[in-house]
Amino acid sequence: MLAAVGLGLRAALLPVACTALKSGDDRPPPSGDGAADDGEEGGGEAGASACPAITEFSLPGDAGKYPSGIVEGPDGNLWFTLQFTVAYVPGREGAYGNAMGWMSPDGTPHELAVPTPSAGPYAMTLGPDHNPWFTEFGSGNVGRVTIDAGPVVTEFSTPASAPNGISPGPDGSVWFTDFNGNNVDWIADDGGSVNQLPIPHASGQPRGITLGPDGNVWFGEQAGLVGRVTPGGQFQEFAVETGNPSVGDIVVGSDGNLWFTDGGNQAIGRITTEGVITEYAIPTSGSNPFAIAAGPDGALWFTETSTNKIGRLTVAATGNASFLECPVPTPKSNPLAIVVTSSAVWFTESFVNKIGRIALP
Repeated sequence: MLAAVGLGLRAALLPVACTALKSGDDRPPPSGDGAADDGEEGGGEAGASACPAITEFSLPGDAGKYPSGIVEGPDGNLWFTLQFTVAYVPGREGAYGNAMGWMSPDGTPHELAVPTPSAGPYAMTLGPDHNPWFTEFGSGNVGRVTIDAGPVVTEFSTPASAPNGISPGPDGSVWFTDFNGNNVDWIADDGGSVNQLPIPHASGQPRGITLGPDGNVWFGEQAGLVGRVTPGGQFQEFAVETGNPSVGDIVVGSDGNLWFTDGGNQAIGRITTEGVITEYAIPTSGSNPFAIAAGPDGALWFTETSTNKIGRLTVAATGNASFLECPVPTPKSNPLAIVVTSSAVWFTESFVNKIGRIALP
């Protein structure tokens, strides 16, 4: 069943080929309780003094709209989702909003309404049709923004209970994870029927998802696994066998490997297409890495929700890892999704209704 709407009153911003954002089950409280000192640098290359400048852009309207996913559109604008109407309220499904938006490179924001009330727009990606696609964690729908048409939002109903991460697939389709339903699903980019593929681990709780360099679809599981599924629906799962793993977002690096966030182990992980996993511990304890994006220089950029930082990881050919962690200027902003464009790193600040930018050299 389709629903379309033209330009509305709200807007939001979204990033990456990252495709998985925080689920409704593991979101930290808006109070920021338990967060580390925002200005404390916990290690890395040269501390906060080596950090590039971070510029923040405030979105219009109420604070607490919870900008979540973000992606760069073919029009050069940044597109993002606004998951909540006001603020996140634990146990109140009605708190979900139905807005998203876009921001021009100079920082001018615009807003756009999603037709379904309490849709909870969440993760975002650029589809094979070169339009932004997004998941609706609150309604179970998947949405598309047709930029050239107005823009116009079209929603596609799915059997999914909680669509989470989203990514273009290997065959002109859009793939997404169903966090609560424990499925990996796909839909043709013309909005055709949805195909559901139950993952082998009975309580894996899939989150981030991306198209791998091997032509297969890879995804993270909150239960501590990395999954792979072929276009024909054949699964294989690889367990992170140390510590207390919780795999979230996943992205393809410039080295041809898959890189992921591991919030349980406070680490950034790498998995080869053969399934060999290596993890790199983040210097700051309790960082809670969430989303990850690959930069043009081979670096991996990621958000640290609990310590209010943006991190960068580079790994030399020798295997030596180098971290840089940069505090976000606004305290307790809860940086969430992240995307790297040709000129900047952009990220959402979910608790304070802002979009952040780091200019690339």
